[in-house]
Amino acid sequence: LNVPIPAGVQISDIGFHDIHHHSGEPFSTADWVISRNSSGITWQTDAFNDKPNANAIRWGTMYSFWFTANRPPNAGSGSFTLFRSGHQISLELNTPSTPENPFDLNVDGCIDGGDLGIFLSHWGTSGPSGDFNDDGQVDGGDAGLLLSNWGGEDCG
Repeated sequence: LNVPIPAGVQISDIGFHDIHHHSGEPFSTADWVISRNSSGITWQTDAFNDKPNANAIRWGTMYSFWFTANRPPNAGSGSFTLFRSGHQISLELNTPSTPENPFDLNVDGCIDGGDLGIFLSHWGTSGPSGDFNDDGQVDGGDAGLLLSNWGGEDCG
């Protein structure tokens, strides 16, 4: 499952819950791997070709996926890769809305030291916040973009 996250949206509390297999079922109970990069959040289990008894969503089961965002939901789409075929399907779902100003990382209407602090806390990583040029790394190129947007009319 892949949910796209717009640049500048802060994400926390990413989680996953599956079912508990019983009665001698051969299926794995390993949690799905959760990964976060500059473009979104991905939850995944092992591929069918590698582990046919991986912890996949099967008929009559329900899995939960969640996260907390600092932006309200907006109609969007994500994708889901089917376990056996590997085909990817598009899903209509609510995703966080795009910030009005992606450089306003703390969403207070002003590009200032608060945003710089958040930006620096992600320095040298792939995000989630601060990769303004979408090159997969929070670095000097992103710092230049942040500083070129410093201030603004709401900074009083």
